[in-house]
Amino acid sequence: MRHAFIALFALMSLAANAKETVRIAFIGPLTGGNSAIGLGGRNSADLAVRLRNADAKAKYSYELVVLDDECKPDAGVQMATKAGSDRTIVGGVTNYCSVVAMAAVDTYHRFGLPAIVWGAVLPDITYKNDFKEVHRVNGTMINQNETNAKFMAEHGYRNVAIIHDTTDYGKGHDKYFTQFFTQAGGKIAGDFGVTADQQDFTAELTQIKALRPDALYFGGLTPIGVRIRAQMDKLGLNVQFDGTSGIVNDAQIKALRPDALYFGGLTPIGVRIRAQMDKLGLNVQFDGTSGIVNDDFIKALGPIAEGALAFREGAPAEKLAHGKDFLEQYNKQGYAQPPEAYGPFAYAAAVLLMDAIEKAGPDRRKIIEQLSPAHVKDVDSIAGKITFDDHGQNTVPVITKYVVQDGKWVMWEDSEYSSGKRKLAK
Repeated sequence: MRHAFIALFALMSLAANAKETVRIAFIGPLTGGNSAIGLGGRNSADLAVRLRNADAKAKYSYELVVLDDECKPDAGVQMATKAGSDRTIVGGVTNYCSVVAMAAVDTYHRFGLPAIVWGAVLPDITYKNDFKEVHRVNGTMINQNETNAKFMAEHGYRNVAIIHDTTDYGKGHDKYFTQFFTQAGGKIAGDFGVTADQQDFTAELTQIKALRPDALYFGGLTPIGVRIRAQMDKLGLNVQFDGTSGIVNDAQIKALRPDALYFGGLTPIGVRIRAQMDKLGLNVQFDGTSGIVNDDFIKALGPIAEGALAFREGAPAEKLAHGKDFLEQYNKQGYAQPPEAYGPFAYAAAVLLMDAIEKAGPDRRKIIEQLSPAHVKDVDSIAGKITFDDHGQNTVPVITKYVVQDGKWVMWEDSEYSSGKRKLAK
């Protein structure tokens, strides 16, 4: 009897000391052409949860609910609805793709779900509405393109052709790069919009080749960027490739003959464009956005990825204040995928959300208040300082310049291109 009483007392003590489990969502592209970034973001958010659960001082135990938005607006709204309607989920680390985030913000607002965007860069996500539920730890495409345009102008590129996908994401990169590049004295040789599922860019690239630009700017994500870059070589379009967060049509590019080609889009279409540039002999610099800064872009293109430029928020994890610790902990977990460029932002968003829960409790309304500008000011994170303005936008983003060198994305300042040992295409 005495032993039974002791056992019962022990069970009661454990129950009394057991932490309440709090559920938070991660939403990102886990399948499709942008899954590399999404899986790296998921793993990074998962790491933040694991480390918090290992902290004896944490008030709560956390569970990460992982949802795949496929980088598609319809799927994104479905996942936002799934998270928002589940009252056991008190907040979310949400969205890499801008078109998805734009489609989902109304849903976060409708359900009163605190959401911290970890990768999407379209300014309207935070600035179009006054939704107190929506926040963002990374910067916007305005920051990216101001740095990009200044860099291109300073390095002698005066005549740039643009290819962008026709989503709000791609059109936004097109708008801001054009604005800042022309302000810096540059000229847009030609501007081409392409759909995300387009495979053949011969028409656009052929027109661009005729324009003789200094570089090609790509505003889009990795899949299309790879296609474009590959086709540049086939067309003999030998200009600098400069991209945004993603990687136009071969015939148009060949006809334009720009000095450079700018692509405003994501990796899948960027890959297709770059591949077709080579087929058409379009040898201009390829310049892209943050959406192509991932291993998939290089793996898909191989040697012809060399010298591609891109710009994104933050810095390489190993260069961040706590980056080495982050990478060490990440590698200990045995994740099958690397954190990729936006992993640190997903980690920072998850930590910020859990910090708010620790202070406010698992109540959506109180968490939103805890994430207000009054409480999020000069907050240290792996991605740098975080300060939210009245729209929940981080106002202190760091923008880093990247170039592909020997099969890796390298910070411009650390590259042989910066030192003069290698030359960009012109």
